[in-house]
Amino acid sequence: MQIVTEKDLKNEISDMRERFPRLQDNELFIAWFLKSFVTEREDEAVRVLVGGSRDKSLDALLIDDDARVIFLVQGKYRQKVNGATEHRSDVTAFADLANTFSNDDSFKSWVKDLDVGVAGKAQEARQRIKKRGYRLRLYYITTGRCSSSLSQEAERIVRH
Repeated sequence: MQIVTEKDLKNEISDMRERFPRLQDNELFIAWFLKSFVTEREDEAVRVLVGGSRDKSLDALLIDDDARVIFLVQGKYRQKVNGATEHRSDVTAFADLANTFSNDDSFKSWVKDLDVGVAGKAQEARQRIKKRGYRLRLYYITTGRCSSSLSQEAERIVRH
């Protein structure tokens, strides 16, 4: 397990901001997470960011064809680490994406008003899950707080 201090994280985000000045801190946080824990490739971590208006609880979507895994990420970057508590509705809406990606009707409804570019990536990911047996991994990352009961509830939703 990698231990990252608040100072380390702020330094990493500041460093990335120099290379990607158009990105907001929340996007840089998500890209840092992907680079550090999922892909190791900073360019790919930035390329798979999909958040914005009409993102519907999805900030990044990475398709790893080598590992046959789809990674969905929702991130909340708080200026004060362990300050704000995550809202139950945000965490459970994200966890419910596991059901959304496995259910035809839910997916059609979810993708309906999604940003066109994001919808295309989501449909591509879903096809890999359904037709090629790719696994789905969800990461809700935050510098805020999340109670253990909420974390357990989200895990139950994903497993269901």
